Amino acid sequence: MDNRLKFTVFISGASVMIVEILGSRIIAPYHGTSTYVWSALIGVVLASLSLGYYYGGRMADREPTNKKLSLILLFSAILVSLIPLLSDIILPLTTLLGVRIGSILAPLLLLALPGFLMGMVTPYSIKISAEKLDNIGSTSGDLYAFSTIGSIAGTFATGFVLIPYMKLSTIFFCVALMLLAASILMRFKENKLEQKFLLAAIVLFMLFHSPFYLGGRKLVHMEYSPYNQILVEDDNQTRYMFLDGSAMGAIRLDTGYTAYEYANYFEIPFLMRPGIKNVLMAGEGTGVGAIQIQANHPEAKLTISEIDPRVHEAAKKYFGLNEGPNIRMELNDVRIVARSQREKYDYIILDVFSGRNSVPYHLLTREFFGELEKSLGDDGILLMNVISFVDGPKSVILQSIAKTMRQEFNFTRFYAVNKEDKITNVIVIASKTPIPEDSELISHAVDTKSVSQTEIVSLLGRGMGDPTAMGDGIIFTDDYSPADHMYMSMMY
Repeated sequence: MDNRLKFTVFISGASVMIVEILGSRIIAPYHGTSTYVWSALIGVVLASLSLGYYYGGRMADREPTNKKLSLILLFSAILVSLIPLLSDIILPLTTLLGVRIGSILAPLLLLALPGFLMGMVTPYSIKISAEKLDNIGSTSGDLYAFSTIGSIAGTFATGFVLIPYMKLSTIFFCVALMLLAASILMRFKENKLEQKFLLAAIVLFMLFHSPFYLGGRKLVHMEYSPYNQILVEDDNQTRYMFLDGSAMGAIRLDTGYTAYEYANYFEIPFLMRPGIKNVLMAGEGTGVGAIQIQANHPEAKLTISEIDPRVHEAAKKYFGLNEGPNIRMELNDVRIVARSQREKYDYIILDVFSGRNSVPYHLLTREFFGELEKSLGDDGILLMNVISFVDGPKSVILQSIAKTMRQEFNFTRFYAVNKEDKITNVIVIASKTPIPEDSELISHAVDTKSVSQTEIVSLLGRGMGDPTAMGDGIIFTDDYSPADHMYMSMMY
């Protein structure tokens, strides 16, 4: 068997998986990372590959040649190199159709054609390699094995090496160069002009391409981490952080404190339990919650659980988070941190979002709240930030979270940050023991460095009824947590 064909199917297999994983990263800022997005992405890629296998096999039965295979690879390289250029145009337009349709249309427009062409490579290579019927089984097995090994290599390389250390556009251009190298190898002695031209074009794109920035504010920082697209921008008064297109926090440049009112609710549990000393904060974002706790309660020990190390670095560099002696970082999922707690917490803050204003489903289940309950002291307080409608059928996500939380915590309190809005931040506070009434908390309110007494009184005046009284919510479990569907029904 020609070793060039082994190399070709290996490169094709690796390229498919790299492009598919990168597809999830470029789509996330526009449609999030819900199961809708992943299902659409995987489905479109598999459909494209299937059509490529089908058509490639039939095309191979009609006089297969190295030249034709080289052209398939050449066109694959062209289409892959165009993905970072076209995504800036196509992806914003797909958001007009909502997540369900947009998350299907986005990979269909960007990935279907290159997936189709790369699907043609292996069956076409088998036909070229099969010199006689006696060895067709071993020939096809060998080439599919090399293709699959390439897919495995591409998968691990993308997640563990490429995305953490390279720009997404650069990775796409490198994949295009790999496909072009395979194309050149199949016609190495012919020295074709179009291959040289494409090689020069891809290299130039790689050197000079930069993503379009369509935001209305000044761009301070943009990067892709293994978990998020991290975007920092500011105007003359406020600096903002966006993760995968969703606002994750903002500070006022003159004070260094939050520009989003919901974060001031983090101060309320200190009124409820004046003896709070040990705090766990899940979801760092800008770090402004930790900054304000440091300012108002310098004696408190704070553990910050943040899964993305690059978000933590951005919080320090662009938002002024100071890693003082009373801050301990846990760069891990909060469920893992809660299970391995070294001591009981007095106060746990859940301010974790993934994609379009949705809390990750595994942080909404009864089992998770049970783990948090065990991590809290007897009088411990749990505070959770939820984005939801406050009433009506679209508030089912809030109803379900409240109902699930009540399975582990007897006492709950709910505050709608903006009562006039249809959708708003809702602060949920829970405890195993009774919580003081708002009137009592108001009588003890005082000025802090980041929040005035007047503001605290205003925050406490926004209490709302218990969402579980509406009766439509379900209890989320690790076995059944349709949170993504509820969020999509709420947003669209």
